[in-house]
Amino acid sequence: MVKHKTSLFLLVAGLLPWVAGADTTPVGVYGFHDAKPEQAPEMVLVPTGKFTMGDTENAGAKNEYPVHKVSIDKPFAVGKYEVTVGQFGRFVKATGYVTDAEKGNNCFTYDSSRYWMWQEGSNWRSPGFRQQDDHPVVCVSWRDAQAYVQWLSKETGEAYRLPSEAEWEYVARAGTEGGWFWGKADDCKSANCCTGVLWLEKQTQTVGSYAANSFGLHDTAGNVWEWTASPYHERYNGSEMQVLSSDAGLADAIAVRGGSWYRFEAFVRSAARGGNWPQSRFSDVGFRVARDVTPEFVAQAQAKLAQVTRVSVNDNH
Repeated sequence: MVKHKTSLFLLVAGLLPWVAGADTTPVGVYGFHDAKPEQAPEMVLVPTGKFTMGDTENAGAKNEYPVHKVSIDKPFAVGKYEVTVGQFGRFVKATGYVTDAEKGNNCFTYDSSRYWMWQEGSNWRSPGFRQQDDHPVVCVSWRDAQAYVQWLSKETGEAYRLPSEAEWEYVARAGTEGGWFWGKADDCKSANCCTGVLWLEKQTQTVGSYAANSFGLHDTAGNVWEWTASPYHERYNGSEMQVLSSDAGLADAIAVRGGSWYRFEAFVRSAARGGNWPQSRFSDVGFRVARDVTPEFVAQAQAKLAQVTRVSVNDNH
């Protein structure tokens, strides 16, 4: 398999704590994207760490229990943004892939009568509202998301995948313990979610329209629910650590995280979760990619961050 050149970009305020088991919030971000395919997702390198998974404030649903400690023992990369319409469109153009919504000629959408229902002819190209290339793709099933990451892996020569549910909550919290990474609920002023007043005027927004968390990730709260790689169970039982690549033999739903443009602020808390069947597709569900990294890649990242930090310190003197 041919390895393609990787383009690098740095957003640095200091050094990441690249220590296994570090339980601190990083103060710098190392970003990159693989040069091919064209306009591959921008990625952020995530350090190892520990966090408390689940409803830490006793304010959530029963499916957010038991609250437990999780260790992320290996660094990995995750998409800075949700996969966009434009990025998914390039995959479809390159492969001729047909989504589950197109095969079934429908997607579950929120219509003008204020009901969620199967809409004939709805799919990622036409989800029931106007989108641009820089909006998150929706009306894609878990199977569609898996097809995308498998193609991305082939194109780049790197191990792309969907994040596990535990990895997802880790990067969404970005070192925080509360309900929302920005601190507290504020009527969805910090995320694209619903105030409960004008649902019909809500839809996806351009990725990155709201401030990033301290890991440098946008829209981990709101905009669209995101598919993970883990099977969904009503209580945590260890499956939140699983990374599935196929639904062969799967008898369970798949975990989705992050809430959406349709959901109240309570549903965009870092701990909020739900489950959808692998073949299901909704106009408020999309996905974000993850990528495995090698120790050599991490060492290069450390060196780059250290170099830029030294230059920044010298420039300030």
